[in-house]
Amino acid sequence: MAIFCVNVKTAMRLCQVKNNSYEVGFLFFNLKYRCLQIFLGSSVAEERVRAAPSYPARCKKITSVTGPRPRRDWKSLTAEPFMSKLPSFENEITCHPKVKSSKRGPAVFFDRDGVINKVILRDDKPFSPRKLEEFIFNDGIQDIVSRLKANGYRAIVISNQPDLARGHITQETLDLMTERVKQEIPFDDVFICPHDDGDQCACRKPKPGMILEAAKKWKIDLRASYVIGDTWKDMESGKTAGCTTILLDAVYNQNVPSDFRLKSLAEAAAVILTRK
Repeated sequence: MAIFCVNVKTAMRLCQVKNNSYEVGFLFFNLKYRCLQIFLGSSVAEERVRAAPSYPARCKKITSVTGPRPRRDWKSLTAEPFMSKLPSFENEITCHPKVKSSKRGPAVFFDRDGVINKVILRDDKPFSPRKLEEFIFNDGIQDIVSRLKANGYRAIVISNQPDLARGHITQETLDLMTERVKQEIPFDDVFICPHDDGDQCACRKPKPGMILEAAKKWKIDLRASYVIGDTWKDMESGKTAGCTTILLDAVYNQNVPSDFRLKSLAEAAAVILTRK
């Protein structure tokens, strides 16, 4: 009997439920009313419930039930009528978007002059093209970049262009060359250092500034990445950054150390894809 009374009190407290749980509160009001009806009678029960401060405004009338309730009504009592009135939370379920993986991936860093495009040789020394008509792509560069990207590598250009600081090329011409690289070859990004040695910048090769900036931007695993170049500055920059270095053989770089010395871009791509 004491347990039953405690449960009745608990039910009466639960009748204070508001807002979206209003119908649940209404359910417990009915429970409270039925319990009082059993012990005090229908008329007294109705009077007590109506006098309660938590009586819902929408419950304007509770129909009195005279006489004892048949036992079969208790057996047939189910939760469906009340559950059907409960608010639906289907639209309130929040589907969080898939969190992007923080795993770093490999990349291939390309020097520009002598790798992507042909250099201008003067006394067996390489020079960058200074006119747009001198800017000619090396054979097969588009297909090689596409193959590397299809196998999961980022393809990024890192290029020193000191001729801008030295006054040998205009900003407009350099921008046109860069735009042509972006439009005709599927590189992910292009990094250009326009400074000269005297500027003491952090991006000019042999410093690894451009590689480190690209790695931060694109979440690159430098230990699994490659640098393809044709000068000692390219190799030193890649080595400092922790990449594998590939030197394209030329008359002007015979004494330059590297991890691989290969004759062409096609061979470089084959080595990279074989070692993956």
